[in-house]
Amino acid sequence: MRICPPLIEKGNSDKICPRSASLTQESLDTCWMQYAVNLIASNTSNPFTSVIVNHEYNTLMCEGISYGENDPPGPYPGGSSPLYHGEISNLLNCSALYGPKCLNYSQMTMYSTGESCPMCISAQWWYGLSRNVYATSIQKLRCLGIAQLMMPDVVLMQYAEGSPPIEIVPDVLANITDPLFLRFSSLKALPAGWPASCQTPIVQGCSATSSPEPLP
Repeated sequence: MRICPPLIEKGNSDKICPRSASLTQESLDTCWMQYAVNLIASNTSNPFTSVIVNHEYNTLMCEGISYGENDPPGPYPGGSSPLYHGEISNLLNCSALYGPKCLNYSQMTMYSTGESCPMCISAQWWYGLSRNVYATSIQKLRCLGIAQLMMPDVVLMQYAEGSPPIEIVPDVLANITDPLFLRFSSLKALPAGWPASCQTPIVQGCSATSSPEPLP
């Protein structure tokens, strides 16, 4: 018989993001994204941070920041790696805290300051998370000169079979995170036409002038 440890509540979630009968999910998403944004202060090398929240009970479960090759070493094998994105660190933290198969991840939402890359959203799907809320999109990150695989989460989830796709909620507090990623990038100012020039589903740089061909 599997013995699971008691849930570890990180802080008092009802004080971080109080839930009431009149509060909408949109308001809670905004509050938890702000909490993820606040973690950037502890991740001095880049603005990629995330939190996992049990949205059924409005409980903060885990936090994660990026530990890439150019970042300070983290508490994982090798210390730092290009695999240790904020979301991957977050999932590893949850596994370490609660053990394998001890959480009902279908009750979990991942809040990420940047849209999850294909690796990270796939990992969330394999874990069984049901929601992903992000701030700055992959398109905008690429337009700011940050390398990306140009596969938006909502497109990748169209190929999920065998388990439900993750619900994707975009652009929550992007007005706050966009300038933070600009400071992290090598650019000195937002690209011309921002943000309309970065809104098409798949773009080449920031100059897409026609709709992309649909994936087969």
